[in-house]
Amino acid sequence: MEIKETLKKIRKLKLGKDKFILIALVGLLLFVIALPTGNTGKQENKQNTNVYKGSGEVVNTGDTVKNDTYTKVQEERLVQLLQEMEGVGKVKVMLTIERSEQELILSEESKTESTMSEKDAAGGERNSKDYTSEKQTVYGQDSSGNNVPYVIQTIEPVIGGVVVIAQGGGNDDIRKSITEVVQALFDIEAHKIKVVKMKTL
Repeated sequence: MEIKETLKKIRKLKLGKDKFILIALVGLLLFVIALPTGNTGKQENKQNTNVYKGSGEVVNTGDTVKNDTYTKVQEERLVQLLQEMEGVGKVKVMLTIERSEQELILSEESKTESTMSEKDAAGGERNSKDYTSEKQTVYGQDSSGNNVPYVIQTIEPVIGGVVVIAQGGGNDDIRKSITEVVQALFDIEAHKIKVVKMKTL
């Protein structure tokens, strides 16, 4: 009602068509400016989630029985091998473990990227990104139907030291040969290998 009355008053002023249009435009502009804007900015949120399979997590099994079985088997094999070498004679061997058996467990990693765009009333724009990552172990079933972590690979224990007691251990050349054989088999440094002569009965 107020707008109609205002228009009637303007017409009574007997303004020209050009002036009338000008006044109408000015009024419209003032009306737009006076509109409440509410929130000064506009926000847009976008979220992308990507899931990656195949990444693994290495864990120690802590299984002393497996470690003991591994060292026993390696000791027996080493004794048989060394006794075949010329001049070595009878042999006794002891191995120590530096790192126990490990398992590479399959895990699923999800990475989420959140992007936020914010526009203010002045026309400025601000973008921000946020990244989150989460790992979860992938499970399978064993022969009994129990849920167990899915093992990609079993990593054998690492030998930390080797002691060889041999009948021919008093000979420098034989000691050197034994040391070189042990190094080749277990990829350990020479100072972690000790070769000594077996006592005579």
